[in-house]
Amino acid sequence: MRHSHYWLFAAALVLAACQNTTNPTETKGLNMNVQDGQATGTFGFNGKTVRFSSIEVQPMVFEVNIELNGMTLDAVIDRTSGVVASLDGFASDTGEDTQMTSEDRTLLSALSKAINDQTAENDPDPVVMLRRAVGVWAQHPSTVALDRTVMGEEGRGYTSLCSYAYCGSWSGGCTYWNFYTYATHDCCYGGLWGVGGHCTDRYDSDTSQIVQLGDHYSCGGDTWVWTGSSWACGEPDHWTYPYEVGNCFGRCGDECGGDHQYTKDCTDHDGCVRNGHETASAWCDDEFTSTTDDYFSAPNCY
Repeated sequence: MRHSHYWLFAAALVLAACQNTTNPTETKGLNMNVQDGQATGTFGFNGKTVRFSSIEVQPMVFEVNIELNGMTLDAVIDRTSGVVASLDGFASDTGEDTQMTSEDRTLLSALSKAINDQTAENDPDPVVMLRRAVGVWAQHPSTVALDRTVMGEEGRGYTSLCSYAYCGSWSGGCTYWNFYTYATHDCCYGGLWGVGGHCTDRYDSDTSQIVQLGDHYSCGGDTWVWTGSSWACGEPDHWTYPYEVGNCFGRCGDECGGDHQYTKDCTDHDGCVRNGHETASAWCDDEFTSTTDDYFSAPNCY
């Protein structure tokens, strides 16, 4: 079933070659078709082509499929049960396990931005699930297995922080610290997929930040941090309880995401990657995996 469409694609290429002896037209940008409970299309970026589909296979159950760089990413997202999603990734030609690379993340991040720019929160559910699945994969570290089951965390699922994200120019009358919360990470690292390693305690002074959530006060897409006497643009490396504010801080999804979900887990992941680590850093693996159910299930704040 995974490869049944390839002969159609090959036939189309042969027909195109017979009709046109010049070089084939390169796929550029986002081309998406939405109808009959599905969203399908292609995305071209820097000479690479991504093929994608998002189909409602049962009421409130969606299958998202992405093909890029010889890899297939597949997600089944169930919005009716406690199992939020089943995610997988494998080599398209052999079906063998593979892992995400930085090149894959770059291409997925470009796709995520294109989808975010051309879609809206009230679009049909297949579009929303496509947007969220791509947003998750665009941040996927190489050290986290692609084949995993995502469930709401025991006892709580997600913790929405909408009340902390309402401070912005669109709501009027806001100063830097009208609403703030803590972001924290445990600085875990280890072998591939979290085998072995070392952790520090959460809420240590150098792994926690006091942060302003929301879409405001950006400095060229980076984070403002209080130095003790003034605000500076940059990312502190494990300072002691720094005050920070930055565009989309605490918002789920790649970059600024395509939805407006603010949760505890997404805030902690932001705190990790904005304070001495990179988005796909192994130090932030557990924070990343905790965000997945939030992005698929948490409500939009506005």
